[in-house]
Order: sequence, then structure tokens, then C-alpha cells
Amino acid sequence: MAASRKSDSFGGPPGLRKSSPTAIAVLGLSLATWVFFYLKSMTLKVPEITVVVGFWLLVALAVNWVRGRLRKKGERRENH
Repeated sequence: MAASRKSDSFGGPPGLRKSSPTAIAVLGLSLATWVFFYLKSMTLKVPEITVVVGFWLLVALAVNWVRGRLRKKGERRENH
């Protein structure tokens, strides 16, 4: 039997489309932060890199959460 799951345009599972931009943003911002400190001759070690990635992940998830709340709020106004 073939699986009846829909895939996104990349051929991955349905949730991949939603999480890929977040992951790319977190990786890009983390890399930019690392480069910033590297150019200042303040290289980051593994614990500091972990904190930086965790910080940007929290920021990205918070932005996604706020955006979702605003989108739902706008949909409720349109329905009434």
C-alpha cells in the first residue's frame, strides 16, 4: 500500500516546509554571530556556540508564535 501522506514541493514530509525557513534562519543568524565574534578575535568555544544557537532558536520560535497569533487574530476579525 502506498502512503497517502502529501509531500511538500521539496519531496519531504508536510511539516518540512514550515520548519525549513526557521532552521535556515537560525543557522544563518548563528553563523553571522560566530563571524562577528571571530572578526573581533573573540572566537567562540562549543558552550558559547550552543548558547548562541539556542538564543537564535528561541528568537525564531517567538517570532513564529507571535506571527501565528496575529494571523489567527486577523482571521477571527474577518469571520465576524
